[in-house]
Amino acid sequence: MNNDKNTKLKILIADDDKDIQLLYEEGLSSDRYEKRIVGNGNDVLKLYKSWHPDIIVLDITMPIMSGYQALGKIKELESTGDIKKRAVIIMATAMSDEDDIMDCIKLGIHGYIVKPFSYKKISNQILDYYYKNELR
Repeated sequence: MNNDKNTKLKILIADDDKDIQLLYEEGLSSDRYEKRIVGNGNDVLKLYKSWHPDIIVLDITMPIMSGYQALGKIKELESTGDIKKRAVIIMATAMSDEDDIMDCIKLGIHGYIVKPFSYKKISNQILDYYYKNELR
């Protein structure tokens, strides 16, 4: 994890909704973040291998590869040792069904965000999950 206070947190966000992408842009506009926003799970996997983010935010429902599928591939990469630096993984969902949220937790996520969300609060939500999980 990224422990240097002067180093920017690398946040990789996957969401195919352009309006939601703009909310992330506005909510994570601080100089303390370096962020990349992509529209599908395939792009997440490519950047996870090459860019090594501290935090990954995955939308559950995306074209090409869903957040569930991307999470499975990420866990596979981590278990084989192909990824040396693990990221805190947060799922974003428009579904507030407790069963869906519990399914995500069972898959090994560190937190979840229910959409729609306020761009003013998104930074704090993501940072809360990051700092709660970086000490593990």
